[in-house]
Amino acid sequence: MEHKGLIKSVDLKSKTFSLEINKKLKFFYLQNNLLKRFRKYLYPGNVISFVSEESEELHGLYFSKMVIYVIEIFVPTSRGKRILYNKEQLNESLLNFFDSIDTMMFLDLEMTMPSYNKSKDFIPEIIQAGFFIVSKTGEVLLKENYYVRPTKVYRINKRTSKFLHIDSKVISKEAISYFKFYNKFKNALKKYHPAIMIFGRNDKLVMENSYTINGLPSLAYMSRFVNLSQLIKNYFELKNDPGLFYLFEKFSGNAHHQTHDALEDAEVTYEVYKYFLKEIKENKLEGEFLR
Repeated sequence: MEHKGLIKSVDLKSKTFSLEINKKLKFFYLQNNLLKRFRKYLYPGNVISFVSEESEELHGLYFSKMVIYVIEIFVPTSRGKRILYNKEQLNESLLNFFDSIDTMMFLDLEMTMPSYNKSKDFIPEIIQAGFFIVSKTGEVLLKENYYVRPTKVYRINKRTSKFLHIDSKVISKEAISYFKFYNKFKNALKKYHPAIMIFGRNDKLVMENSYTINGLPSLAYMSRFVNLSQLIKNYFELKNDPGLFYLFEKFSGNAHHQTHDALEDAEVTYEVYKYFLKEIKENKLEGEFLR
């Protein structure tokens, strides 16, 4: 999520700063590596442009979003602006961000779809979850793939079954309960403390809604989501969100048939991440490459 605005306040002790967005103060925080790098520019009155995570955590007195990387910082002047930092240093910021993560979970969820006769009350539910956790060195620490029984409906409809290529009998016979999935997911977060790499916003939204649907405590406080799609979109300055399999084909040069299997999609997300990381290090590709 990209933000730009005039810095209103700075608290170095809690590593936070605030911007006024839509007439409301919004707070953001910096990890140690970014704070060390940018603290000399963080003063009220300076303008900052940056990308943050979508989820919030309590830092100091306020719920704040973590800054992923800084795009630009400048001082407004009567003649325009005096640049303190700009996007030419984006690569190093992104590399520092990825380097700060010890473990990553690559997660993909498949979910129910509304029937052909759409209902206003429809809420998507998780019916398959695939994820695996890797260390900074690329070692796979955990790999899981489950079918999950939905709570609000007895069986998945024909549209869902046809689109995802999942037989409703598989869900009724092989799926685990949402409660079991919840505990497995929670235990993985507690044990490995991973950053959760997802492609797009839907997985995060559906995961958060699933807690409410099933009457269980939210795991948002221990879920650090990173939207890889948004990072790539901002990096290449794309107007539209890039597709996962489109990116895989562009980066690798190989076509990949999407089967809508959660674990397979999570694995493709990991491959795209590795290609993207390589591009950041080599800095060879331009935005036209993906257009």
